[in-house]
Amino acid sequence: MQFKNAVERDIEHLLAELVYCLNALRQFREQWTLNDIQQVELILADFKQHVPAYH
Repeated sequence: MQFKNAVERDIEHLLAELVYCLNALRQFREQWTLNDIQQVELILADFKQHVPAYH
């Protein structure tokens, strides 16, 4: 059980880093095409929907 908790903590940490990176990328939207923006939005929406730790 402790292994599972450690893995879950590691996953949550990595997911938090992913969210940070995606949010940082959003700051450069002015330089992106509409398609680039839509791709990031889809990735983040999919992430939020499928990761229980994010809710």
